[in-house]
Amino acid sequence: MTHRKRHRRIKLRSLYNWHRYIGLLTALFVLLLSVTGMMLNHTESLRLDEKRVQSDWLLDWYGIESPRQLRSFRAGEVWITQAEEHLFIGSQATDSRMPGHLAGALASTDLLVIATENDILLYTHDGEFIEHLTGTHGVPAGITRLGSTGDGLLCVRTAQGSYITDSDFNQWRRNDCNGVRWTSPAPAPELLAASIRHRYRSSQVNWERVTLDLHSGRLFGEGGVLLMDAAALLFAFLAVSGILLWGIRLLKQRQHRRYRHGRH
Repeated sequence: MTHRKRHRRIKLRSLYNWHRYIGLLTALFVLLLSVTGMMLNHTESLRLDEKRVQSDWLLDWYGIESPRQLRSFRAGEVWITQAEEHLFIGSQATDSRMPGHLAGALASTDLLVIATENDILLYTHDGEFIEHLTGTHGVPAGITRLGSTGDGLLCVRTAQGSYITDSDFNQWRRNDCNGVRWTSPAPAPELLAASIRHRYRSSQVNWERVTLDLHSGRLFGEGGVLLMDAAALLFAFLAVSGILLWGIRLLKQRQHRRYRHGRH
């Protein structure tokens, strides 16, 4: 065997070894990308966009903090709570986003009435949304307190004065609202407050985002992104080296067949 052939064989063996070891090294990345990629392709069927992260350590990893402050009112048998922009009836988050500061909440015979600075939200006692009343419905602006009269009519207090409405919330008129029972904020029970804080945190991240961040490496910050970039380069090396090894083997097979054919 000549020196040139020996040198060429050593190079070929070195390329094969690099291809094999890098293949083993990247196997975990291939598995990770394959699983997360399939999950993302089936987000709707897996409902990843609906399922919220419940794990405290994962929420901590994302830096999701508890709401700075809870503002709660007792309305009959339930508590109405504002946690940042979220509205909770009991421990259940509603689909409503708080359009402003929670000014009060009370329970009438048929409804839960929730007042913000410029809006009135109506729910059933089971937490089912009914209607959102705004200034276009005549609701006064700048509500600071919510209350009710002895016969169940709704009153609000604003910086411009107090207003009373009819039983259908159709008309609002100025009124002194004497004798009205005004609602006042109060601390929610500790177990309820803890549940609301946890539900608030979990509402910030769904499993679709976690899967996407794991797929891209962003779950581990900038270093994770760079690691996935490095893995992509290794995949490219495997593709190129695999083609080269296949081409060299194919060329050797052809040369071997020609040699045997020449001998015969």
